[in-house]
Amino acid sequence: MAATRGQLQVQSNDLLRARLDRFFPDDPWGQAQFLYWLASRRTEEVIEDETASLDERLDDLAEELLVDRSFLDDIV
Repeated sequence: MAATRGQLQVQSNDLLRARLDRFFPDDPWGQAQFLYWLASRRTEEVIEDETASLDERLDDLAEELLVDRSFLDDIV
């Protein structure tokens, strides 16, 4: 049985928290602030790289977000 959208989101949050906890131990606010900063920085890079195809940008985004490409395809 495939995971629901909510289960995927919880799993994604758990993976992000596990990865960031060594840099921001027991600091969910610091983790969130870092992720917002990183997202805004990445958005600027994507805008600058408009020459890349949609497939290339989605591949890069999936890698950066640590999600399967099929998840982003469903969203698009």
